[in-house]
Amino acid sequence: MTPPGQVGRPGGRTAGPARPDPGGVRRGGVAATDWLTGPLRRILLIRGGATAGAASAAWLLCRLTGTRRRASTVALLALVGAQLGQTLALAGRDPLVITTAIASVVVLAVLVQTPVLSALFGSRPVGPVGWSIALGAAGVATLAAWRAASHHSPALPPGARSG
Repeated sequence: MTPPGQVGRPGGRTAGPARPDPGGVRRGGVAATDWLTGPLRRILLIRGGATAGAASAAWLLCRLTGTRRRASTVALLALVGAQLGQTLALAGRDPLVITTAIASVVVLAVLVQTPVLSALFGSRPVGPVGWSIALGAAGVATLAAWRAASHHSPALPPGARSG
C-alpha cells in the first residue's frame, strides 16, 4: 500500500512526495504570480484602463448618433488608436515603433474603409464624425495614460527612453 502523499510505482515502491500544484510553483524563491506586482502591475492597469475607457467612450458616443455596427467599428478604431498612441508616447523617438504604428493605422483604415473588406470583418465604413470620435477618444486616453504614468515618475514615464 502506498502511504498518503507518495506516488506509487509498480512493485510497491514509492517515488517520493507527490508534485506540488503548479499554481504554487516557486522559481528562485519567487512565486510564479509575484511578477504581477509593483510598477508592471501599475502600468498594465493604467494602459488597460485607458484603452478600455477609449473604446467604451467611443462606443457610447457613436451609439447616440448611429447603429450598433457603426458604434462597434468606431470603438475598435478608438481601442487600436489608444493602444498605438500609448505605445508611441512611451517609445520615444524609436523609428521602428513610429513606422510600425503608422503602418498599423494605414492598414486598419484600409480594412475599415473598403466596403468588402469591412463587411468581411463585421465592420462598416465610417465617416468623418466616426473617425473624429475614434481619434478624439484615443487621444484623450493616450494623454490620460501618459499623465498617470508620468505622475509616478515625473522625469520619465515607465518604458520611455531618455535621449
